Amino acid sequence: MPPGDRFIPPLLSGFDLEIANYWLLRNAGALEFLDTHKEHLSLSRNSERMLQLRPGIFTYTPSNQHLDPPKPVSRQVPPRKIRPTPYRRLLVQGIRDDFYISHLHHHPRHPLTAVVAHDKVVILDDSVDTNHAACSLKSTTANPTSVAWHPRDSILAIGCHDGTIRLYDASKNMSIGGVNVHEGRIGCLSWDENLLFTGSRDALVAAFDARQTRSSAMYFEGHKQEVCGLSTCDTMLASGGNDNVFYIHDIRTCRGMVANSVHTGAVKAIAWNPVHRNILATGGGREDGRIYTWDIKTRRVKACADTGSQVSSLQWSPNGEEILSSHGYRANSMMVWSRPHLIKIANLHGHNTGRILGTTTASNGETVISIDSTGMLGHWRIWPTEGHRIGDTVFPASWMRTVR
Repeated sequence: MPPGDRFIPPLLSGFDLEIANYWLLRNAGALEFLDTHKEHLSLSRNSERMLQLRPGIFTYTPSNQHLDPPKPVSRQVPPRKIRPTPYRRLLVQGIRDDFYISHLHHHPRHPLTAVVAHDKVVILDDSVDTNHAACSLKSTTANPTSVAWHPRDSILAIGCHDGTIRLYDASKNMSIGGVNVHEGRIGCLSWDENLLFTGSRDALVAAFDARQTRSSAMYFEGHKQEVCGLSTCDTMLASGGNDNVFYIHDIRTCRGMVANSVHTGAVKAIAWNPVHRNILATGGGREDGRIYTWDIKTRRVKACADTGSQVSSLQWSPNGEEILSSHGYRANSMMVWSRPHLIKIANLHGHNTGRILGTTTASNGETVISIDSTGMLGHWRIWPTEGHRIGDTVFPASWMRTVR
């Protein structure tokens, strides 16, 4: 090279200036990263490039505090038609427009849906076309704030505003006991066999054996604000809170394994993949609007999608290859994403008058049931099986009866 000439490095395939600048300067960890990997950056006087990046040398995974992975490259997903509106609608009176409580849950084995409606819990039988209401449980003490069915039995757990848990046997139509476990309302519940986990406004997660309501509860600490999301998988419990943090706890030791604060909104939506059991999905609230999938074994992000709206719930498909997200402000819609890259394959606008507060997957594995702030309960055929016809029905809730 002649003396005095200005050297401009060529943009060769092995050296991407934009990517290098992005990873080196994107956050506060850049200087530490540069010091760690400076031995892999070399000056080459005999080649055409002054600064040469040796190919395949490094990968950089930011710490949890600075985790903000780039969006995945768009990939082609096989088209699949999903009906954009629910095939069945039902109006439930008394639904509270509260993002932080669990409004409904479908029994994993039976066609029963429990819905929290003001001062009662309504149990709906969706096995018949006429939408028969099994019963409506009138609260005699504190208002209900969450519901969850036992995974096999007919036991329904009801979390209340005063921090108590009520257990109701739907097969016998009777209350079978209760226990006071929290000092604030219970906004979320999750079963693991006979062990019931509860999340409360007192920032604690409690666990107790439902067969022995007099037994003392175990407590999981860590959250600084209300716990609004719970999900169990084998020996792991995932909890999300209004402090924008989610934790993964070891059920056997009651200790936290992972804490992550990548979200900038409340983490209510949290769900384990039913097939790939090391994969956890989390969704952030109004100020965040992002969905992440995590590999818990490697503690790394698998994918990230920005939905632009608060994420109120997440539901995995039975085969673990798709995930449905429900949204409040601003979209008031549901979206279906493919795994592993979180590519959107459907946008469902069936709730035009209110934000979606929650969803639950029916026992048939193909139907998702949603509830919005106006009380509209929608049945959606998201993962249909062959040979099942779908009709349109809209029913009022005037036939509901109250069982005291």
